[in-house]
Amino acid sequence: MSIGVVIAVGHVSADESWDILREVSRNTNVKVRRVAELVIEWGRIGSPCADVRHELERQIAQRAQVKSASA
Repeated sequence: MSIGVVIAVGHVSADESWDILREVSRNTNVKVRRVAELVIEWGRIGSPCADVRHELERQIAQRAQVKSASA
């Protein structure tokens, strides 16, 4: 479910979504399972933990830059 939220928000593939969740976990020192729970919460009510939200947005933006640079 959290992968689907990241796919919808970030316009990324399922593999990229999983990579983003792992990177957010690594960079915030929050377990992947908890990151996934927070992402689902974000999709449901729009307000996840600020640190996780910031890192998630950063990862999505970084992937978008890479895509546009290679296009």
